[in-house]
Amino acid sequence: GENAHDKRIPSWCYDLPDPLLAELLGGYFDGDGSAFEDPARLRLYSANRLLLEDFALILQALGMFARFVPGKPREPGSFLKARYEALGTLAPETLGPVHAISLYGADIKSFAATISPRHVEKGRRLGVLLETVAPTRTIQIEGRRFDPEESTHALYDRVLVVRRTHTERDEPTYCIDVD
Repeated sequence: GENAHDKRIPSWCYDLPDPLLAELLGGYFDGDGSAFEDPARLRLYSANRLLLEDFALILQALGMFARFVPGKPREPGSFLKARYEALGTLAPETLGPVHAISLYGADIKSFAATISPRHVEKGRRLGVLLETVAPTRTIQIEGRRFDPEESTHALYDRVLVVRRTHTERDEPTYCIDVD
Protein backbone atom coordinates (compact mmCIF):
# COMPACT_ATOMS: atom_id res chain seq x y z
CA GLY A 1 0.00 0.00 0.00
CA GLU A 2 0.88 3.64 0.07
CA ASN A 3 3.90 4.45 2.27
CA ALA A 4 4.37 0.71 2.90
CA HIS A 5 8.11 1.20 3.34
CA ASP A 6 7.62 3.56 6.28
CA LYS A 7 4.95 1.74 8.28
CA ARG A 8 5.81 0.25 11.66
CA ILE A 9 3.88 -1.22 14.54
CA PRO A 10 3.41 1.61 17.06
CA SER A 11 5.44 1.14 20.25
CA TRP A 12 2.31 1.16 22.44
CA CYS A 13 1.12 -2.03 20.70
CA TYR A 14 3.90 -4.02 22.39
CA ASP A 15 2.16 -3.41 25.74
CA LEU A 16 -1.20 -4.77 24.55
CA PRO A 17 -2.61 -7.87 26.24
CA ASP A 18 -2.02 -11.12 24.33
CA PRO A 19 -5.62 -11.35 22.98
CA LEU A 20 -5.25 -7.95 21.30
CA LEU A 21 -1.82 -8.89 19.90
CA ALA A 22 -3.53 -11.99 18.48
CA GLU A 23 -6.13 -9.75 16.78
CA LEU A 24 -3.33 -7.65 15.27
CA LEU A 25 -1.60 -10.78 13.94
CA GLY A 26 -4.87 -12.22 12.66
CA GLY A 27 -5.72 -9.02 10.81
CA TYR A 28 -2.29 -8.90 9.19
CA PHE A 29 -2.52 -12.59 8.22
CA ASP A 30 -5.95 -11.93 6.64
CA GLY A 31 -4.45 -9.18 4.50
CA ASP A 32 -0.84 -10.15 3.81
CA GLY A 33 -0.44 -13.75 4.93
CA SER A 34 -0.51 -17.15 3.24
CA ALA A 35 -0.52 -20.81 4.26
CA PHE A 36 1.27 -23.38 2.06
CA GLU A 37 1.18 -27.17 2.21
CA ASP A 38 4.34 -28.17 0.29
CA PRO A 39 6.54 -27.45 2.06
CA ALA A 40 4.35 -26.78 5.08
CA ARG A 41 4.82 -23.14 6.07
CA LEU A 42 2.94 -19.99 6.97
CA ARG A 43 4.14 -16.62 5.69
CA LEU A 44 3.53 -12.95 6.38
CA TYR A 45 4.63 -10.59 3.58
CA SER A 46 5.71 -6.95 3.31
CA ALA A 47 7.92 -4.70 1.21
CA ASN A 48 9.02 -3.29 4.58
CA ARG A 49 11.60 -5.45 6.36
CA LEU A 50 11.33 -3.43 9.58
CA LEU A 51 7.57 -4.01 9.76
CA LEU A 52 8.18 -7.76 9.46
CA GLU A 53 10.78 -7.53 12.23
CA ASP A 54 8.09 -5.85 14.37
CA PHE A 55 5.73 -8.77 13.70
CA ALA A 56 8.52 -11.28 14.40
CA LEU A 57 9.04 -9.61 17.78
CA ILE A 58 5.33 -9.91 18.59
CA LEU A 59 5.37 -13.56 17.50
CA GLN A 60 8.37 -14.18 19.76
CA ALA A 61 6.60 -12.50 22.69
CA LEU A 62 3.74 -14.95 22.12
CA GLY A 63 6.15 -17.91 22.09
CA MET A 64 6.56 -18.36 18.33
CA PHE A 65 9.68 -18.19 16.18
CA ALA A 66 9.68 -16.78 12.64
CA ARG A 67 12.48 -16.87 10.06
CA PHE A 68 13.12 -13.91 7.77
CA VAL A 69 13.04 -14.60 4.01
CA PRO A 70 14.58 -11.77 1.94
CA GLY A 71 12.76 -10.80 -1.23
CA LYS A 72 14.14 -10.03 -4.68
CA PRO A 73 13.13 -7.37 -7.20
CA ARG A 74 10.34 -8.68 -9.40
CA GLU A 75 8.25 -7.90 -12.47
CA PRO A 76 4.73 -6.58 -11.96
CA GLY A 77 2.00 -9.22 -12.38
CA SER A 78 -0.89 -9.11 -14.85
CA PHE A 79 -3.31 -7.63 -12.28
CA LEU A 80 -1.00 -4.67 -11.56
CA LYS A 81 -0.27 -4.15 -15.26
CA ALA A 82 -4.02 -4.03 -15.93
CA ARG A 83 -4.50 -1.43 -13.18
CA TYR A 84 -1.78 0.78 -14.69
CA GLU A 85 -3.30 0.32 -18.16
CA ALA A 86 -6.73 1.37 -16.85
CA LEU A 87 -5.09 4.54 -15.53
CA GLY A 88 -3.56 5.18 -18.96
CA THR A 89 0.04 4.73 -17.87
CA LEU A 90 2.74 2.09 -18.08
CA ALA A 91 3.55 -0.21 -15.19
CA PRO A 92 7.16 -0.06 -13.96
CA GLU A 93 9.45 -2.72 -15.45
CA THR A 94 10.53 -3.93 -12.01
CA LEU A 95 9.16 -3.60 -8.50
CA GLY A 96 11.04 -3.62 -5.23
CA PRO A 97 11.37 -6.82 -3.24
CA VAL A 98 8.62 -8.27 -1.08
CA HIS A 99 10.08 -9.89 2.04
CA ALA A 100 8.49 -12.51 4.25
CA ILE A 101 8.69 -14.10 7.66
CA SER A 102 7.94 -17.82 7.78
CA LEU A 103 6.65 -20.09 10.52
CA TYR A 104 7.03 -23.88 10.52
CA GLY A 105 5.93 -26.90 12.55
CA ALA A 106 4.88 -26.22 16.13
CA ASP A 107 4.95 -22.48 15.48
CA ILE A 108 2.21 -22.86 12.84
CA LYS A 109 0.14 -24.78 15.37
CA SER A 110 0.68 -22.03 17.97
CA PHE A 111 -0.18 -19.34 15.42
CA ALA A 112 -3.42 -21.12 14.46
CA ALA A 113 -4.35 -21.52 18.14
CA THR A 114 -3.63 -17.82 18.75
CA ILE A 115 -5.42 -16.09 15.88
CA SER A 116 -8.93 -16.27 14.42
CA PRO A 117 -8.73 -15.59 10.66
CA ARG A 118 -11.70 -13.72 9.25
CA HIS A 119 -10.66 -14.36 5.63
CA VAL A 120 -12.59 -17.55 4.83
CA GLU A 121 -10.17 -19.01 2.26
CA LYS A 122 -7.09 -18.29 4.38
CA GLY A 123 -8.79 -19.86 7.38
CA ARG A 124 -9.56 -22.95 5.28
CA ARG A 125 -5.94 -23.18 4.05
CA LEU A 126 -4.66 -22.81 7.59
CA GLY A 127 -6.97 -25.65 8.69
CA VAL A 128 -5.68 -27.91 5.89
CA LEU A 129 -2.11 -27.02 6.80
CA LEU A 130 -2.71 -27.95 10.44
CA GLU A 131 -3.64 -31.50 9.37
CA THR A 132 -0.22 -32.05 7.78
CA VAL A 133 2.23 -30.04 9.88
CA ALA A 134 4.50 -31.73 12.42
CA PRO A 135 3.96 -30.65 16.05
CA THR A 136 7.71 -30.09 16.57
CA ARG A 137 10.00 -27.14 16.01
CA THR A 138 12.68 -28.32 13.61
CA ILE A 139 15.06 -25.99 11.82
CA GLN A 140 16.85 -27.20 8.70
CA ILE A 141 19.97 -25.45 7.45
CA GLU A 142 22.01 -26.77 4.54
CA GLY A 143 20.53 -30.25 4.89
CA ARG A 144 21.15 -30.52 8.66
CA ARG A 145 18.19 -30.65 11.03
CA PHE A 146 18.18 -29.04 14.46
CA ASP A 147 15.57 -29.63 17.15
CA PRO A 148 15.98 -26.70 19.56
CA GLU A 149 14.96 -27.17 23.17
CA GLU A 150 11.60 -25.59 23.86
CA SER A 151 12.95 -24.00 27.04
CA THR A 152 15.84 -22.17 25.35
CA HIS A 153 16.01 -18.90 23.49
CA ALA A 154 18.70 -20.20 21.15
CA LEU A 155 18.16 -19.61 17.46
CA TYR A 156 19.87 -21.40 14.59
CA ASP A 157 20.67 -19.64 11.35
CA ARG A 158 23.19 -19.63 8.53
CA VAL A 159 26.22 -17.45 9.33
CA LEU A 160 27.29 -15.42 6.30
CA VAL A 161 30.23 -13.42 7.67
CA VAL A 162 32.14 -13.21 10.96
CA ARG A 163 34.23 -10.04 11.35
CA ARG A 164 36.58 -9.35 14.22
CA THR A 165 36.35 -5.78 15.41
CA HIS A 166 37.21 -3.78 18.53
CA THR A 167 35.22 -1.70 20.99
CA GLU A 168 36.03 1.91 21.79
CA ARG A 169 38.25 0.59 24.61
CA ASP A 170 40.09 -1.61 22.08
CA GLU A 171 38.56 -4.82 23.43
CA PRO A 172 38.15 -7.53 20.78
CA THR A 173 34.62 -8.43 19.76
CA TYR A 174 32.88 -10.01 16.77
CA CYS A 175 30.22 -8.89 14.32
CA ILE A 176 28.21 -11.76 12.84
CA ASP A 177 25.97 -11.42 9.77
CA VAL A 178 23.34 -14.15 9.44
CA ASP A 179 21.14 -15.05 6.48
